[in-house]
Order: sequence, then C-alpha cells, then structure tokens
Amino acid sequence: MHLSEYMAAHSLDDDTVAAGIKRTRVTVSRIRRRKVRPDWATLAEIKEFTNGACSADDFQELASSEAAE
Repeated sequence: MHLSEYMAAHSLDDDTVAAGIKRTRVTVSRIRRRKVRPDWATLAEIKEFTNGACSADDFQELASSEAAE
C-alpha cells in the first residue's frame, strides 16, 4: 500500500503523518504525490508509523512523469 492510499484510508493529513515519521509536511506531500521516493531512513519511519502497511516495495512504481522520461 502506498503512503497516499494509507493516508486516504485512515483520513490522515500531511501534518499528522509528518509528525509521526519525524519529517516535514513538504516531504510527506512530495512522497504522497509520488514526486519523490523516500530514503531508507524515511521508509523505516513510514513502515513503523503504518504498522507495516507500507513497505519499501510499495514505492518502486514510477510516477507517470518519471516513466515518460
């Protein structure tokens, strides 16, 4: 499950997730919108925050703009 799907399913906003994973709201927004992929440390925080619902495998898919390049 991608972070965006998790957030929608649990009615979470960027600020709430940012506080939970110890990152900025802007970083969460970029990850949620698939503009960037999280680094390993951030992935670990996301996995812990989501109780394993989101893992590194969920961030492998390229955004359509990346795939076009």
